[in-house]
Amino acid sequence: MPNRVFWKIGDREIEVEGDKAFIQKHLKTFLDSVGLAPAQPSKDLPSKIVAAAKSSKILSPAEYFRQKSPNGGTEILIVLGKYLEEFRNKTEFTRKDIKAVAQEAKVSPPHAQYYSNAVKQGLLRAIGRATYGLSITGEDAVGAMPSKKRD
Repeated sequence: MPNRVFWKIGDREIEVEGDKAFIQKHLKTFLDSVGLAPAQPSKDLPSKIVAAAKSSKILSPAEYFRQKSPNGGTEILIVLGKYLEEFRNKTEFTRKDIKAVAQEAKVSPPHAQYYSNAVKQGLLRAIGRATYGLSITGEDAVGAMPSKKRD
């Protein structure tokens, strides 16, 4: 007994009758012409989630720092701030937090003047007394830094 499928998207429609492979071929062509792609069914979602989690390991501060390879105190400061935000879920940080993550990365912590410079340049935003957060510009600056992928 052949299968029959009818699809209508907007003012376009398709009706196909035949075996499964024939229907899938014509349905894919139809969806491509409409600008949609068929969703691939996932039979083993839990193992895919586990595999994705294992493939994206958490980087140490030193590894992240080496990947970004910042130049100068202001860039070092925003890279360390981005690490805290991305891997430690700290959107707000103090100089003490930056100093601690700098020690973990085995780099010297940025001088206090770099905080003022970063705020003036719009890379950091002053949230409260000695509390800072990355601005969108700061996040974009770190994102634009070349990442060196290690195999």
